[in-house]
Amino acid sequence: PQTKILILTIHDSGVLMQEMRQAGVHGYVRKRDSDRDLISAIQALVSNETFYLPAMTPNMHRPLKRDRGKPQSGLTTRQKEIVKLLAQGLHSGKIAEMLGISAKTVEVHRQNILSRTNCHSTADLVRYAIRNGIIEA
Repeated sequence: PQTKILILTIHDSGVLMQEMRQAGVHGYVRKRDSDRDLISAIQALVSNETFYLPAMTPNMHRPLKRDRGKPQSGLTTRQKEIVKLLAQGLHSGKIAEMLGISAKTVEVHRQNILSRTNCHSTADLVRYAIRNGIIEA
């Protein structure tokens, strides 16, 4: 079964919530919300649904603001980490060793990254990473 991710946080930023949702988070509850909201969120995730409080959902659909002028890449933190290592010329086996994951997992990440970024080669990916502020030229 696929793991469901529920965030319990003090933050109520619509932008942060939208970024987490794009990263694959299934639910979002603020610490100040009621116990019932937390229980409802857990029940929703168990039922293979998502959970976002109605008071927060209007903020989720606003365009993401650029962070310090850098474009958003649309990649997860782990994917960005792998992009940086690929850009250094490291092979999947070495990346796997460094991150404590299997080489197969690195390859799956690599394919997902290429697909998500519409890149067709590592060279394309490096150009994408530079343009999107993931790595510096």
